[in-house]
Amino acid sequence: MKLRDAIFYAIASAWVAACLDLSPVKYVAKDAGTNPDEDAGPADAGTSDAGNYVEECNACLAMMCTTYDACNADAKCSVMNMCMTDTKCWNEPIVDFNNPPMCISACASKAGLVSQVDPALGPFTTLLICAQSGECAPACAPDLVKK
Repeated sequence: MKLRDAIFYAIASAWVAACLDLSPVKYVAKDAGTNPDEDAGPADAGTSDAGNYVEECNACLAMMCTTYDACNADAKCSVMNMCMTDTKCWNEPIVDFNNPPMCISACASKAGLVSQVDPALGPFTTLLICAQSGECAPACAPDLVKK
């Protein structure tokens, strides 16, 4: 009886495995603004005047966020800051830290952040809070303010 059960399970497993398609699926981003190397252009500049999003957000971050200067003094944090602003990634909600928005991962890669304990993340995290829920949310994350 055990041999017959083993043969049955082997055949059933092979049959199920034959039906699974494990080939990779190409991912296409929903929004061109998630690519940090691509200029989103004025048409994707949010609720501010078309060309002013980057200037308004940067000006607010510089004036209102306590770690702006410390972030810009760090090469990785500075690249992350500019990328987040240029791609409007400040405007993306972070619902799950294990699955951040694509633009954050792309900006982190561009900045060379490879560890969750990188010193550049200290000032960047404070900047993120300021941009998304602090004084600069209307300028940097207008869609999050509306929700």
